[in-house]
Amino acid sequence: MGDHDEVEAVEDETVEQEEAPEDEDVWEGCHLRNDLEKECHPHCTRDWDQYQACAQRIKGKENLNCTPQYFVYYHCVDHCVRFAAFVCFVVLVER
Repeated sequence: MGDHDEVEAVEDETVEQEEAPEDEDVWEGCHLRNDLEKECHPHCTRDWDQYQACAQRIKGKENLNCTPQYFVYYHCVDHCVRFAAFVCFVVLVER
């Protein structure tokens, strides 16, 4: 039973180290995914407008959806977010 307690203590110590970076300035300029998505939205307004137009066209109609248009929009946002996250990662690695 003593060995088990020792393992838990080691695991807890590892988790504490991973929870927060030692230097908070390292994360400056690196945003959470939701923030990045908001920043990327202006780059994808054409796709968003097409999705919104579809939603207006089918409003009140049954068995119709705008899933393809939404996925086109989200693909654009996701591409932008991946690039921004990669840039953030490179900055963190270089520090």
